[in-house]
Formats: sequence, structure tokens, C-alpha cells
Amino acid sequence: MLAFGILTGMIAAWKVGQPLDKIASSSSVIGASLQIYFVGPLLAFYLVDTMQLIPRPSYVPITENPLDWFTHLMLPWVVLSIIFTANYTRMTRSQMVEQLAEDYVRTARAKGMSSRTVFFRFAWRGAMIPIITIFGVDLATLLGGAIITEQTFSLHGIGELAVRAVQNTDLPMLLGVTIVGAAAIVLLNIVVDVLYAFIDPRVRLS
Repeated sequence: MLAFGILTGMIAAWKVGQPLDKIASSSSVIGASLQIYFVGPLLAFYLVDTMQLIPRPSYVPITENPLDWFTHLMLPWVVLSIIFTANYTRMTRSQMVEQLAEDYVRTARAKGMSSRTVFFRFAWRGAMIPIITIFGVDLATLLGGAIITEQTFSLHGIGELAVRAVQNTDLPMLLGVTIVGAAAIVLLNIVVDVLYAFIDPRVRLS
């Protein structure tokens, strides 16, 4: 979802103002406006109940049957991918357009560099910093428990465990879930900070 969203956003920024940009922008706005509890049951009705293309979402241990594990979780992944990809497309496009208006980009163009070189060698590095930051937060949220997704598809995961802990006033279990979520956020923030240095040379110089 991250790679496709970034690719689509970069294409939209490269073709800004053209039909391809308008299609990508409109699609991303629609996708970002959708909610899991709306898209999930809708796709489940068509793909699972009506067309019977995939099985109803449930959890099968990957050690028992990797194929069943993949197919039974395919629908939640598709729903999450639609929404997250739309968000990353919108974010990448806006960040790329903003970076292309920066002084260092104009300087590079004044030195005779081609638009392609400026776009892919310089502008994308600055645009990736906030995107990687948001991706780290999103991934930590998923690892800490996708509560709405699990409730929508009746999946038993960390999010569903947190809901039951709140309903049953199970404070030790709720504390454990909170610690897992906090650990995921801290760990991924460290990874994101390390990635900054590889993406943007200005971070290494600061």
C-alpha cells in the first residue's frame, strides 16, 4: 500500500494539472473518505456472499496452512489497502508539489539539470520524510491492534482483545495491550529516525 500510494502520488505530481493527475487526485479523495465499517461489509457482500471469490475472513494459523491464512485475511488487507493507499497518494502528491516549489529545486533547474533529474534525484527525498513518519505511525497502530477492522470482520486480535478487556474491566489485560501498542510505536519511531538519514542527506549533516 505504501509503495503503490507513493508511486501514484509521484505520477500525479509529475503530471500535475493533467487528466492523469485529476483522476489520481479524485480517486484518492474518494478512497480516503471511505471508512472500514462501510467498505468492509460492502466488499464482503459482493466478494464473499455473492461472487464467492474469497472465503469469509477468519484467522487460520500460518503454521497450519499458509495458503488458508492468506486467503482468509485477504479481504481485511484489501480494505485497509484501499484506504491507506488513498491517503499516501494524496500526501505524496501534495508533498512533491511543495518540494518542487522549493528554492533548492529552482537552483538545480537554474544549473541546467533536467526536470526528470530534479524530480527523481532531489524533490522526492524531501517529500518522503513526512510520508515515512506517517507510515511508521500507521504501522505501529496496526501492530498495536486494528480495533475497527477486527470488529468489522469479527477477527480475534489485539484490538478485539482490548475491547473485551474494557468491557470486562480487565485492567491487567488492558495494561498488557497498552504496553504492546506503546512498544510498537517506540520501536517503529526509532526505525523511522534511522531511515531519515538514508532518505535525506540533510538529516545526516544536521
